Amino acid sequence: MKISQIKINGVRGFSHQLDSNTNTETPHQINIASNSSFILFGENGTGKSSFFDALEWALTGEIAEESKQRRIETKEFIKNIHSTNNPKVSISFHNSQGEFTRELGLSKQLKFEHESVAQYHFIESNRITVFVTDTRNNLWRRFLELIGLDELLEFQTQLSYAKTIIQEGASSQKTTLDDKIKQKQSFTSKNDDLAENLTIKFGESWKNKTITDEAQSNLDKSHTIKSIIDNIKLGIVLYNEVEQFKNSYADLKVKLEVAKQQISFSNIAQLLEQAENYFKQNPDVVNCPVCNENTITKTVIDNITTQKDNVNSVLNLEEQITNLSATLKSKNPELNQKLQSTIQKFNKQYDKNIVFDNSSKLAYDYLNVELPKVEDDYKRLKESISIQIDNEFKTYHDNCKNIDKLDTEIALIEEDFLLKDEILKDYEIVATNYKNSYDELLEEELQDISETYVTDIYNQLNQTDNEIIDNFKIEHDITKQEIKFSATLKNSETLIDPITMLSTGHLRCLGFSLLMARVKKKNSALKFIAIDDPIYAIDHEHRYSLINYLCNEAKNYQFIITTSDRNFYDIFRNKIGKQSLTSYKTQLQTSQIPHSVLLKESPKNYLEEAKIHLYSNDYRASALYARVALEHCLFDLAEKKKFKKNLEIGKRLNISLDDIFSIVLDGLRREYTENTSRIDKEFTCITNNSYFKSLLTNTPLNREIHQTNEFVGFLNTKAEIEEIINITDAFKSYILELTAKIQT
Repeated sequence: MKISQIKINGVRGFSHQLDSNTNTETPHQINIASNSSFILFGENGTGKSSFFDALEWALTGEIAEESKQRRIETKEFIKNIHSTNNPKVSISFHNSQGEFTRELGLSKQLKFEHESVAQYHFIESNRITVFVTDTRNNLWRRFLELIGLDELLEFQTQLSYAKTIIQEGASSQKTTLDDKIKQKQSFTSKNDDLAENLTIKFGESWKNKTITDEAQSNLDKSHTIKSIIDNIKLGIVLYNEVEQFKNSYADLKVKLEVAKQQISFSNIAQLLEQAENYFKQNPDVVNCPVCNENTITKTVIDNITTQKDNVNSVLNLEEQITNLSATLKSKNPELNQKLQSTIQKFNKQYDKNIVFDNSSKLAYDYLNVELPKVEDDYKRLKESISIQIDNEFKTYHDNCKNIDKLDTEIALIEEDFLLKDEILKDYEIVATNYKNSYDELLEEELQDISETYVTDIYNQLNQTDNEIIDNFKIEHDITKQEIKFSATLKNSETLIDPITMLSTGHLRCLGFSLLMARVKKKNSALKFIAIDDPIYAIDHEHRYSLINYLCNEAKNYQFIITTSDRNFYDIFRNKIGKQSLTSYKTQLQTSQIPHSVLLKESPKNYLEEAKIHLYSNDYRASALYARVALEHCLFDLAEKKKFKKNLEIGKRLNISLDDIFSIVLDGLRREYTENTSRIDKEFTCITNNSYFKSLLTNTPLNREIHQTNEFVGFLNTKAEIEEIINITDAFKSYILELTAKIQT
């Protein structure tokens, strides 16, 4: 499955576009020609990452974004900040019915058919680094996925989980077993002490006695009767307490009446009248000449004091009566409940049906009468049980029962523990067999990956004379679940650790090789690979090797590439050929929505590019593209016509423009002898132009890069550049006409 069309609306830097007249969506759209790869060029901040994220989100439902360590959810990260509409991405595939669309906010989001493997088809700078330097556990998982042993990984996870569950169960059973054994030891120790005491009290004969069913029945009955006795006694105490409260209540009532009688309202009225008359008649009270005390005043004060004391006495008595009344109110229900409860136990024990209808007096009298009889029953039972009623004897036998019960529980727990222990032993056998079974398989698979994929891809990316790595080796430890890299130095058996010895650029080449190996090893139905900024941290010389590798692999995979490097963009387009590549550019538009990404399809050929730069008054760039168009035409013609057999990539970098010019001219003369005059004329048009003449005499040809030493001072006017473009265009047209071959 290769991608034919991408529609993006409202995703990150892409604004949500809507036709205001029809109210229909008009998404940002990219069309990719059949059997064509795709490259997107744009400066930093113009939306390349937004495009990459949109594509990844559409096909995987997530955005790895490992380098950014996002702290917000994908559904928030994916939205365009200036839009309230749901982000939406649609992907169409060649040779596939319909399209797949992912839209945020749908109640039921469809899942992409190949979502589980789509994540492996996205390569970006941080993922390249992480794949090499990740944690041990993650590396182990990554490599099992890489070599297609996902089921083994799942089995290994389940096996590890099973071991954990069994170990936890065995550990729990061991703890429970130890606790039960300690409990048994405690009961046994206590019984040893009880046996010693019982021997002292009853002699050795107590050991031959047991608590029979009858004795146990009597013992239980005695406990019940003892409980009834205790309840009767408590009821009696409570009844007497209530009666005492009642007597106190009655006494207080009598005292209250007496106190009230001591208060004479007529005396109080007379006293007040007497005091009033006296003070009216004697406004200036004179004291007694003998005692110097006013007789009338003293009498009034004495009377008032007496009356005050009498009133206070009444108030105190009323307060005591109120408190007692409250106490009786709370005690009476408690007394009735206690007596009735005791009556019920008594009735049950003695098979009676006594009812007193909440009469505390009758219940009390009855129980008080029955108490001696109940106590006699208890005494008789106690005597009949003899030693068996002894608390220590009873405790001893209870402990024996507990010990028997613990023996049963310990036996069951030991059985379960031994079973789990056997299972753990079986697990170790399975784990050993698993290790033995897959060790060799893993070794073979990792060796195959190392040699067939990783080393091969790495060496294709690193073809300079100073390369030091001969091959890579990927080793594993299935027990520790670890992956280890090593590399062999060229012309030596010395092994090094590439993680610590290789440069950042070489490590990135290794990471890229591993990610490409993963795609190749998976061999899924998806035949595209999306790469974000593939040349990050790769030096200029290695970029050509990367471009050559990508162009070769483009026969097998559709590449979706984003880059901010103009040089890489142009070289890749030139190398892969326009018929095999669809190219777009990104830029920002601010007319309607701030910083909205705009996609623009790139020119189809270098002459179109030259014209675009000419109209932008960038004369130097325009001349460069015209020259690249001429070089490309000459090289393709030489290759297709096999005018020179030694045009391999390595030698091609050193051939001069005038050499290839002469090779093509001589070849055309030999093959098209009847057109020699016209051929010479067309080639003379090139050599007569001052710009091309300077290149033919002074500049070594390098088709892969832009030269920087064009004839200085020549490119001054628009007319001069137009002449260069027209000459190149006419030359290409004639060559196409002559050879009837479509050239780029």
